[in-house]
Amino acid sequence: MTSPTLPLFVKELGGNERYIGLVAGMFLFSALIVRPFAGQALETKGRRFVFLFGLALLAVAIGSFGFMMSIFLLCAIRIVQGIGWGYTTTASGTIASDLIPARRRGEGMGYFTLSGNLAMAFGPSFGLFLADVLTFQHLFLFCGVLILAAWIMASTITYKKWNMLLPR
Repeated sequence: MTSPTLPLFVKELGGNERYIGLVAGMFLFSALIVRPFAGQALETKGRRFVFLFGLALLAVAIGSFGFMMSIFLLCAIRIVQGIGWGYTTTASGTIASDLIPARRRGEGMGYFTLSGNLAMAFGPSFGLFLADVLTFQHLFLFCGVLILAAWIMASTITYKKWNMLLPR
């Protein structure tokens, strides 16, 4: 929901297309850079820790977007969001492949990726709809609350012991 609405928010802060690109790039760059570290943390810190840590960063970052009063601060918090996104998406795919029974892994991963595709298909339109009826502050707080709900649900997952997953 933030992909199409954040450029509108940058314009509201007085930014132009160059700043919109900068704000978008900060997120993508930080998400890209952090993925190898997220993968290593999955093996050393465990799936649960990495996933919940990433979701917490996402909730805080996105929930605070509406309180940013400058593009510089927004860029800084987008780096935090990118780190959270990198950790969360790396962990979620790993957790899904860990939890899906081997005999149904292809089907299970298909459903797992379908859920992400559905979010990408409907989320932007829903975000633009909400941007028409809510302030940016309320929109981003709503997104943060949704991620907090995801954190609560993710905390109920029974994770395999991560050290049992390492090769012997």
